[in-house]
Amino acid sequence: MLFDGERDQRVEMRPKLVSWGVTSLCNLKCRHCYRSAGDRMENELTMEEGMKLLDSIASLGGKMFVLSGGEPLLRRDLFKLSSYGASLGLKMLLATNGTLINSYVARKIVDSGIKVVAISLDGAKPETHDSFRGVSGVFKSTLKGAKECVKAGLDVQINVTVTKLNHGEIPEILTMAEKLGAKYVHVFHFVPTGRGTVSSEMEVSVDEYKNLLNDVYRLQKHLNLLVKPTCAPQYWAYLARERNPFTSKFLKVYPRGCIAGTSYAYINPLGEVTPCPYLPVTVGNVKVKSFSDIWRNSTILRELRDRNNLKGRCCECMYREICGGCRARSYAHYKDYLESDPACTFIC
Repeated sequence: MLFDGERDQRVEMRPKLVSWGVTSLCNLKCRHCYRSAGDRMENELTMEEGMKLLDSIASLGGKMFVLSGGEPLLRRDLFKLSSYGASLGLKMLLATNGTLINSYVARKIVDSGIKVVAISLDGAKPETHDSFRGVSGVFKSTLKGAKECVKAGLDVQINVTVTKLNHGEIPEILTMAEKLGAKYVHVFHFVPTGRGTVSSEMEVSVDEYKNLLNDVYRLQKHLNLLVKPTCAPQYWAYLARERNPFTSKFLKVYPRGCIAGTSYAYINPLGEVTPCPYLPVTVGNVKVKSFSDIWRNSTILRELRDRNNLKGRCCECMYREICGGCRARSYAHYKDYLESDPACTFIC
């Protein structure tokens, strides 16, 4: 079963979205961090290597490029890299914890060609957010950073990772994001990887997850921003069944649920390429091969691009093309990125 925009994506397989963790250095100690970030790693990609990476992605027809971390604003040449990427025609995005952004930094972000800033907010209350982030008092500085970005004319995206500790606060966070002037909210379904493996008990149950997706869909109608569940591909199957004007519009913007390795890839600070940040399966290193070579020729990426390779319920499901199950969650639970998604809310 094919849906709007999907056929082109399957044929072209362009890296429409690529993210690069520019450093592992971070000023916070987030308990769910997929990178276990904190200290800078030896042999992180240099500025020259980063520029070659941007060249390679642009040559493939890449569209959006995310500078993430760790905390990317701690990398001194960050704005040179973002300016270079913008000069290649890439839409540059910044993923940050927001705590280091004041009016001066917000202006530098704008001047470097970055168009969208994604700021992580994991609670509607200071105690919830600070508990996630591992540092007291950062809730206030995170909100200030978001406000400065809005004032500077940047599109702001709020990222929230849903766990047992905060899933009851999601409606409040969505309302808060709207009041801040955010344009998007990405609601990430927690995947136990990186530092998050020691906090695996934070993962919500299947019923809690299903209720969350229903709440997001219900609240979306009343919000002046676009809410996108992430690492939650079953939402796409849910929308495909609804087929109203909103869902048709949403599916044209975001044709597929799980895009790991199909139109998305992640590069860590050392240059290792993985299908997404939460799926720690290395498919190559840009210090050894160009990103374009890895993207075109990786056996693992080819496996992920053919939904016929999926196993169990995901293979049999009528929504496998548009949903596909979360490949990172399958790997986290079964050490097999082709296995069924244990968070599936559908009986197909």
